Amino acid sequence: MIGALSLQPSGRINFLWVDFSLRNKGIGSALIGHAVNELNIKKLTINFPNNASLMGFVKRWNFEKDSISQYEMYLTL
Repeated sequence: MIGALSLQPSGRINFLWVDFSLRNKGIGSALIGHAVNELNIKKLTINFPNNASLMGFVKRWNFEKDSISQYEMYLTL
């Protein structure tokens, strides 16, 4: 598999993955671009944990950070 995208009709990106050896070749952008055109989406949203690769990708797409803060909580047993 080269890449995969799960996108809700509302524009929420659930999942974006591109094979490590094929990253930075426009595949993720092509997947999103095709979905946006096919679904006539006007706004995209994405939420992700600390991920340097994905952060670079969303910056290249000019995503803006929302003022909403999300906290991950855990309990060590």
